[in-house]
Amino acid sequence: MNEIEDVLKLDRIICLSGIRRYGKSTLMFQLIDRLIKSNIEPKRIVYAKADDLVSPCEDNKTNFPVR
Repeated sequence: MNEIEDVLKLDRIICLSGIRRYGKSTLMFQLIDRLIKSNIEPKRIVYAKADDLVSPCEDNKTNFPVR
């Protein structure tokens, strides 16, 4: 957690990735809680799961082969 907080001090966007069910979401919710308690405005915090992202190909029902 301290490593992530050190990176956040650089005012950068971070991406936390890893295998399923390894605690990434739990870690992010704990981090968000710490940020809010340290007086970071909640509107400055963005949390997005890759599961929630939609492929542009899905919208158009167009699939392109990957080579």
